[in-house]
Amino acid sequence: MEHLHRTKQDENKGHHYLEKETQNEITHLIGSSITNNILLMMKSAKYYSIILDCTPDISKFEQTTVVVCFVQETRLDGVYSVRIREHVLGFLPVPDSSSSTLAQVKLKFLEDKKILLCNMRGQGYGIGANMKGKKSRLQKRISDMNKRAFYIPCSSHSLNPCCYFF
Repeated sequence: MEHLHRTKQDENKGHHYLEKETQNEITHLIGSSITNNILLMMKSAKYYSIILDCTPDISKFEQTTVVVCFVQETRLDGVYSVRIREHVLGFLPVPDSSSSTLAQVKLKFLEDKKILLCNMRGQGYGIGANMKGKKSRLQKRISDMNKRAFYIPCSSHSLNPCCYFF
């Protein structure tokens, strides 16, 4: 409170770190650190599953949520434990929800995060026709690139594909 009071009295005293730009930068740095830690855990696990779900936001712009699942193995003092981890890695804007666009967005996301497609073992999506079709839809496009990335429909949006692959 004292810092805020002094800052309000004399705005020319220098940096007080209350500007929205500074707060946004701090928030971005914290978010990047958390994302990097999740990616390190995921890459040490090697195999992962991914869940994508699209929904329009309040401005009617289509957003895709990216969730990754993997198994984390730890050994501490001779005790071996296995834990299924599930983390949101991001929200991606998509121009439309066609299977070709979603495949491009997904592959670009994996490339940007340096996540290997060949290590994907599960893919889960909503049950929309653009996602689940076996001939030309998103799951088919990814399966054509990685035969081990099995598809499980996400009928209730509570899918945890890691359980099925490990």
